[in-house]
Amino acid sequence: AVYIRTKLDQNNINFCEIQGRTEARDKTIKEFKNGSVNVLFLNSNNNGAGINLQEATDIIMYHEMSTDVQTQIQGRANRIGRTCPLTVHHLI
Repeated sequence: AVYIRTKLDQNNINFCEIQGRTEARDKTIKEFKNGSVNVLFLNSNNNGAGINLQEATDIIMYHEMSTDVQTQIQGRANRIGRTCPLTVHHLI
């Protein structure tokens, strides 16, 4: 993840990570949904459930995880209201 963050910084691409308590998490998600953040990092073990990210166009899996967790993460973006295709990338 450090390499990816470095490359995003070098290319002036705004990103943030979902972490912390509900208030901080909600603020980060709002920034992603309104377009002020282009890339959103989240820990699949801590944030794979309970988040709606139908605005996402791409999901990048950059560490190993079970098929069930992958399905759960993809489900965060495949929601009612989705208006564009979703592309899933696997870096491992």
